[in-house]
Amino acid sequence: MTCIDMIEINWDLLKDNLQSKYGIVIQIFMNLIFEDLSELIKNCKLIKTNKERENFENEIEKLINKIIENYENNSKTYLEVNNEQLQLNKDNMKSLVLENFDVDLYKENLYPFYKYFLMTTYPSEKKLLLELQKIPEYEKKYPILTAYLEIIQGKIKGEDNIIRDENYYLPQKEELIKYLPEFNEFSNLMIDIYSYKISRKEASKIKLNTEEIYEYNKGGFKDSCDKFINIWKKIGPYAVKYEDQILNEKILKSDMTLDYFLNDIEVKDNVKGNGMYIASAYQNFIDWQNNFLNKLIEPLRNNPFLNHFLKNIEKKIDVQKAKKVNVLNFSTVKESFSEIFAIGSPLLSVITVGLINSSNSLYKSISFKNCIIFLSVFPPMKIESLIKLL
Repeated sequence: MTCIDMIEINWDLLKDNLQSKYGIVIQIFMNLIFEDLSELIKNCKLIKTNKERENFENEIEKLINKIIENYENNSKTYLEVNNEQLQLNKDNMKSLVLENFDVDLYKENLYPFYKYFLMTTYPSEKKLLLELQKIPEYEKKYPILTAYLEIIQGKIKGEDNIIRDENYYLPQKEELIKYLPEFNEFSNLMIDIYSYKISRKEASKIKLNTEEIYEYNKGGFKDSCDKFINIWKKIGPYAVKYEDQILNEKILKSDMTLDYFLNDIEVKDNVKGNGMYIASAYQNFIDWQNNFLNKLIEPLRNNPFLNHFLKNIEKKIDVQKAKKVNVLNFSTVKESFSEIFAIGSPLLSVITVGLINSSNSLYKSISFKNCIIFLSVFPPMKIESLIKLL
């Protein structure tokens, strides 16, 4: 997570809390507090004790409370001064073009059709999820959209069934499923080259990077291995258990012996084979994809619009044969959500007289049904191609 990511997260948390608890606009709040806060920080001496830190934090808290208490009066003054400096009023051309004022302030007889020329805005994934949650039994009505949104937004449900934000989190396990095809590429290559041609004992004595096919990159072997090593850095922390066998976390590298890269589930004389790490990774891929799909099965079965997807979802394929089209890829959907909104949501507000009442009118008229249609066929996320792994 970068510094910018952390700033954005903290900004969103502050914005949401100020808005929900006090009805405060964060931009105005920051402008009102900035000068005094800067002065406090500038005059702060080096903090050496817990007491000094506590005193400083109390000063900050007093300042925040003061700004909140006086916000209503100060915000009006701020807006008046700001508008005056910018030479803004609701009726000049600049304000009309920049959409600085609520469209409801403009009377239809004085500004006919103005609302139809406002810039269309689309909701974020977060806003769409919040909007979905207002619908009774939304998880049953829109299971696919809900499931995707909860994953890409980093949402988890606790035992009390409350959805919480996970702002500081490792990539969710479901987001790692996309690496399975490339994982398979190298794993299957190892099986093709070494299966029935080398014993476990022999494999435990030969380092991968000393093999001729690695040194000379025969058939792209080294390239495939490098991809595998990079993938393992992401999935390796989860490969710590196979069935009832507990494993110590291991970061696989090319200077390790061959047996680490050959799938093996055998336990001999209470000693686990090193290939069990590969087996553990495969078990995770299976669990991650199947658990996600299992959550969809019942809602899809009870949804006449979507139940035709069940036929393929309930099929199974060998995990080592899974291709890109068969596995979940949340990154592609996350990067393309604006396209999903644009194509999946009709411009109902433009063609229905009187429906528009704000610059965010499209958000109010989003067709969840159409979003699902588009999401369901969005490559490489086609629901009809997804399949259970075994």
